[in-house]
Amino acid sequence: MSPLAFGAVVFACVLGGGLLGTFLRVALPERHLSAESKDLVRLAMGLIATSLALWPLGVGLISVALVLVPWALGCFSSNSTQQARLSLAAPVLAPALMALNTSAIYIGQAAGAASGGWLIAHTGFGGLNWVGFAWLAIAIAVSRWAGRRQVNFA
Repeated sequence: MSPLAFGAVVFACVLGGGLLGTFLRVALPERHLSAESKDLVRLAMGLIATSLALWPLGVGLISVALVLVPWALGCFSSNSTQQARLSLAAPVLAPALMALNTSAIYIGQAAGAASGGWLIAHTGFGGLNWVGFAWLAIAIAVSRWAGRRQVNFA
């Protein structure tokens, strides 16, 4: 299979997974989840972490596509899920919270690109997924910590 066809198939799997993740986010309100996994934001981050942990198993077209599906399910739905969470926590502050959330996303993308580029330049691609996994584990822990201290302004 040509690299272009390979990329097209993988891209289609990511788009399909992202679309499915977004639809599931809409169809699965938080009240239908168990108390253990109630937070859809952390669930989305857990799906992304799963793909990063499984990344070394992606050695061919089908395995790469399968490894990317959890990432796509979580990644595409995480921003809207986080924004819904923020707007419910403080409806009066929702516009400011959306702006801050967007800024935080841009900062995270810039930091991830810079640190990932540095890591690739100095050590290669080998450990990139594990560094990403570690950052996601930290993000999940911070999300859990912040969720326990959340104050509703509704």
